[in-house]
This record gives sequence, structure tokens and C-alpha cells, in this order.
Amino acid sequence: MNMANMQLKTIPAETRILQELEKAQAKAWDALSRYKCWMFGYHASQWVLLNRLLPEPKPNPFRAAVQLARQFAGTPINQGEPE
Repeated sequence: MNMANMQLKTIPAETRILQELEKAQAKAWDALSRYKCWMFGYHASQWVLLNRLLPEPKPNPFRAAVQLARQFAGTPINQGEPE
């Protein structure tokens, strides 16, 4: 096949990042639902890393889970969060 005739399908970087964000979020929740806490952490951290690449970062979908965990641990809700 001639390379000159081949059309490459390109996806804008932001679109690709958003697709990967969705995948990471789905994998994180799936891992947590199966008590795979280490894998939840891995995929959640991938989500955070990808989110930092966006021009306007999205709200963290794991925030409610973290707040719930802090309630059970007796840790103040806003500890460790930027003001």
C-alpha cells in the first residue's frame, strides 16, 4: 500500500484525553466494586493525571468517595484539600 494514498485518522488531543478519562473512571469504579482497592487507586490516579492535561480540569468524580472514607476514618472532611 502506498503511504501517500493512506489517510491517517487523527483525533484532537483534548478529545483523546476525554476518552481516556472516561475509561479510567469506569475502570476505577469497576475495581472498587470488586474490592480491588489497589487497582481503584491506580485508575483513579490515572484519571487525576489525565485531568491535569485538560485546559479546564473537570471536577474529581471520586471526591464523594474520599469524603465518605474520611468520615469513617474520623478525619476532617477538608483535610489535605486546597482552600
